[in-house]
Amino acid sequence: MNFDQACDYIYSFTDYEKKDRFAYDTRSWNLVAFRRFLDALGAPDGRLSIVHAAGTNGKGAAAAALAALLTSAGKKTGLYTSPHLATLRERIRVDGAMIPAGDFARIAARLKGLQEKSGHGAGGGYRTTFELLTA
Repeated sequence: MNFDQACDYIYSFTDYEKKDRFAYDTRSWNLVAFRRFLDALGAPDGRLSIVHAAGTNGKGAAAAALAALLTSAGKKTGLYTSPHLATLRERIRVDGAMIPAGDFARIAARLKGLQEKSGHGAGGGYRTTFELLTA
């Protein structure tokens, strides 16, 4: 899988960011199912120290400033923001650098393999674009 194929795969799922009006349903908006998905990936969120920026305005700028501060202090940082302007790679940064296209494709292939193994592929509607990017 290359980067373009990875993007096509990620975008093949329900994408609430691109819909004007939508109704959440338990097939595509299910936190219990997402938790199981993360657990199947080895619960990556449980191995990290995480700061979650929430609110109405300024989240991206505040998160980017905090990541830059921690990086300059010698800490290994990851930053996940949305939306992106030009490429999905903008959303995922490690120590200030966008995720390399090859790494993005490799991770997407892993997610696809897990989806296929679990029987919840793109047509099943069990994951969302946001969840796959977050995982």
